Amino acid sequence: MRFLLVRQRFSLSARSASAWLILATLLLSGCANMVQPLERDPWIAPDKGLHLLSGIGLGAAGAAIASSKGASACTANASGVALGFSVGLGKEWRDLHHNDGMPSNRDWLVTILGGIIGAQLVQPCSP
Repeated sequence: MRFLLVRQRFSLSARSASAWLILATLLLSGCANMVQPLERDPWIAPDKGLHLLSGIGLGAAGAAIASSKGASACTANASGVALGFSVGLGKEWRDLHHNDGMPSNRDWLVTILGGIIGAQLVQPCSP
């Protein structure tokens, strides 16, 4: 007996993938053990600006590199966001495991936001 396998294509646009990534990060950030007390980690602080600018640079660089390699606009955009996400996560992980820094989920979220902005500036994705 033969069975036909029907394969469905499931694809997320870069925007919806970014939205799901941020939502998952927000939901899981309360469970992480890298949370600073809120009074020591305000949303408006000089280091948040540095995280935002770094994220913008990373997102723009990731999108530009992927675009130069022939990736579609949405794939290049997602690559830029992923670069900001992963470098931001790596920086906060380093802060968690070394005594010279205090890890912060808010810093990570601002870096991700910068990655989204930078990727959209270089390679806009419209579904």
